[in-house]
Amino acid sequence: MSGGDLLHVQYSPRDRSLDHIYRLPRDTASLEEWHRRRQLDLAAMDDAALAAEALRVVHRFSYEPDRYRRAWLAERRDAMQAERRRREAVR
Repeated sequence: MSGGDLLHVQYSPRDRSLDHIYRLPRDTASLEEWHRRRQLDLAAMDDAALAAEALRVVHRFSYEPDRYRRAWLAERRDAMQAERRRREAVR
């Protein structure tokens, strides 16, 4: 998914309520959000933070109606699983 895909989707009040479950990154917000958008923040998380992030992503995915956002959430989930496998291989 390219960097600007999520920005072109309009937010409804229902979408804003989903942000309470898990807020999607905004490219224009900060460098931290840019890293989140591109899955570059996962390596810096400890195991507990990564597990909590995974739960929030799966929860948001189960309620998300928009296919573009669901695609990013699936990409995020896959990146977290890859990070967990990488950590287990190092141990």
